Amino acid sequence: MQVDTDLTQRLQAIRAIALDVDGVLTDGKLYFDAEGRELKAFNSRDGHGIKLAQAAGIEVTIISGRRSAAVEARAHNLGIRHCILGCHTKGEAIEELANTLNLPLCAFAV
Repeated sequence: MQVDTDLTQRLQAIRAIALDVDGVLTDGKLYFDAEGRELKAFNSRDGHGIKLAQAAGIEVTIISGRRSAAVEARAHNLGIRHCILGCHTKGEAIEELANTLNLPLCAFAV
């Protein structure tokens, strides 16, 4: 099997991952309880993958256009330090995170 060395180098340069929530960490459906509170269903396998990435030294971040207590709780549970909710300018948020983390933009997987 031939390995694409350019791809390998780009993957090795990744130091941070920026994830959306709805449709990425969830099934994309919106659930509401009887009081109108939003509920989310997260896949435990995604959580395991996040923990593996963190163990490899990769900073995992969440950037979502929606505000959600469930997302905040999940981020806290997974030890995600940077959880930006209610964000509609995700490109700008990634640039700010890159500055905060002292990383070049090319170190982010989005």
